[in-house]
Amino acid sequence: MWVVDIVVLCSLGYFFYQGYTQGILRVLIQPLALICGLAFGWYSYAINHNILRALLYCFSVTILLRWIASLILKILNDHPQAPKPSAFSAGSAAAVSVLWGAFLVGQCVVLLGIFPLKIGPLKTISENARSSITFRALSRLIPGIDLLKNVNSEKTQSTLRDPAPNAAFKKWPEYQNLIEDEALQKIFSDEEFNRLLQEKNIPALLNHPKFQELLQNKALLEKFFKFQKRMNE
Repeated sequence: MWVVDIVVLCSLGYFFYQGYTQGILRVLIQPLALICGLAFGWYSYAINHNILRALLYCFSVTILLRWIASLILKILNDHPQAPKPSAFSAGSAAAVSVLWGAFLVGQCVVLLGIFPLKIGPLKTISENARSSITFRALSRLIPGIDLLKNVNSEKTQSTLRDPAPNAAFKKWPEYQNLIEDEALQKIFSDEEFNRLLQEKNIPALLNHPKFQELLQNKALLEKFFKFQKRMNE
């Protein structure tokens, strides 16, 4: 528990030092590049509906813009007449850098806490992340984290593998509402989708039009999370 929180504090200290020594312009490069990358990825997904291509564009644009901006600032700062960062610039950069670092580190802790593969050292790391003060604080700020944490719990996985000992869940209203949903029945009646599911072809499943429709079906997702929450009580 304490290991994760100590790593988080050390990381924030590093971001503070980095921002204070580099100045506001260098600190703003990373979030601005990420925003541009996300916008480009979202635009690509809106046109092509290909999530893997959108992610590739997002990462590529972010890295490319960050590299170009860093190179330009390095050239300008290496100029003999380049002004040194003021105290205000250094302080502002440190504050922005800490906020940016908190965003990145918080994402890492959440991803570790809800990581689906509970095997070997990954299971220990995930458990430490979930028991950390950081993860509990983020769970209070973002209620959906608890639902995502339960999606891949061991109890859920064992029930799906061998439902006979836990057949009582079929009588739950949460299960009935989920299994009787027309959108869910429609996708499982699709032969191509079932074939990809049996083959465990994850990239093809993610890009399948039926799966894309499910991701946009808020009512179905709400039913699914209610069932997951009931199952893990």
